[in-house]
Amino acid sequence: MTSIPIEPKNQETLFICYGKLNPKSVVGYKYVILESSFYTSVEIQQFKENNETIFAYLSLGEVNQYSKLYDRLKSTFIGENDNWNSFLLNLDLEITTTVLAESIDEYIKLGYSGIFFDNLDNFGIHGKQTSQKNSLLAFIKNMKSQYPNHLFIQNAGLEFIDFTYPLVDAVLVESVASHFDFSTSTYQLRPEEEFKVRLETLDMIHNQYEIPVLLVEYANSQERYNCIQDRLEPSEMPYFVGTIDLQTKPNFNPIPSYAF
Repeated sequence: MTSIPIEPKNQETLFICYGKLNPKSVVGYKYVILESSFYTSVEIQQFKENNETIFAYLSLGEVNQYSKLYDRLKSTFIGENDNWNSFLLNLDLEITTTVLAESIDEYIKLGYSGIFFDNLDNFGIHGKQTSQKNSLLAFIKNMKSQYPNHLFIQNAGLEFIDFTYPLVDAVLVESVASHFDFSTSTYQLRPEEEFKVRLETLDMIHNQYEIPVLLVEYANSQERYNCIQDRLEPSEMPYFVGTIDLQTKPNFNPIPSYAF
């Protein structure tokens, strides 16, 4: 029997870009995550016409000097993330949560389907903002109560999933199959056993909490992309592969799988 090529579907669910794009260039995705401040309400509507849900990016853990939140919060920073040249927020302060809440309100009014909460791992046991964990969780709960008809995705923060799973509509996890080494600026694959453990953990979270798990991986070559696809396609988890800065639309070519 002749084999029939089948285009992989998992990577057609999720799209992320923090650079400015033509809305017409992004078509057919269930989840699209964009840099919040780049687009007008008209452009957001154009994204929504060609995709299912459009999310505004918002870090709850840190901002860089180019963020429009920087000037309002710079007197409150408690440290710095050297990997990204960004500054750590203090969610224990009312001014911080007020500014973040105002941003969310602005993005919702612009027409975004919901918000992508980045940097939740900052508040975990190994993060620099772990003492603010309760403030973080209270903020997310408050936002869900204010916008019950809008959607939220959390990035990382798996140790909080017992609390957050009723409040968010998906969990995104980075670097499950791949790994970017900031000390050497190199793209790598995770060791096979480490990859399998991570994937099994996410399968358990997906099944236990009945919540979508989305994956973001990093590659800088077609060869590395192919390796990531080979690892992730059997899992049926939606995934996106881009370069580490996520500033451009990637040009990797998916390899078709085959039915016999």
